[in-house]
This record gives sequence, C-alpha cells and structure tokens, in this order.
Amino acid sequence: MTKKGHFKQEQTAQKFVRFESTSIKCKRPNKNQAVKPQQQTLAATGLIPYGKLAMARNVEDCKVELMFRGMKEEDVPVSITERKNELRKLELKRLPDAGALDAAKAKDQHPSV
Repeated sequence: MTKKGHFKQEQTAQKFVRFESTSIKCKRPNKNQAVKPQQQTLAATGLIPYGKLAMARNVEDCKVELMFRGMKEEDVPVSITERKNELRKLELKRLPDAGALDAAKAKDQHPSV
C-alpha cells in the first residue's frame, strides 16, 4: 500500500531542486524598464530657457531679470529677441565668473553672441 499524497511530495521535491539550480542565475535586465540618465534642470545649471521667454506673460520677467543683472530700465530693449540676446551676453559673462564654465566653452555654446 502506498502512502497518501506521495505524488505531491515528489512534485514538491522536484520543484525545490529545480528552484535551487536556477536561483543562482540572475535574470537579464529589461531594457524598457532601465533607468535613464536624468538631465540637469535649468535651475540647477543656472541657464535660462530662452525659447519659452517669447510668451507674453514672461516678457516682464525678462525685463526684471535684465534689471536684476545690472541693466538700467531705460536701456532694456523693447523686443523679446533683443532681450534674449542681452540675457545671453550677460549669462556668458556670469558663468566664467561663477566658475561654472570657462570662457572658451561659454563662447562655443553661443557663438552668435
């Protein structure tokens, strides 16, 4: 006479053996779920998003920024393009002084200024 449930015990034992033999191998990482490197935010780098300054609500902010950086209110340009160019020039002066970027690299990033 056989023991009751002996097939279940054999199946469980086989599962344990199979698990122990495969548990050493690590599963291949899923490329879709891989962590992608994060870009530094504009606030962290100190750069200004010039492209977004064209919106009407940011024109005044651009003027305030220029005045904060030492430009007189009557010298602030009227057009947004000229304001952005002035901000670029002031930023190229500020970055090397802050030690964030050397002057040659700053000039390479904005050769038109």
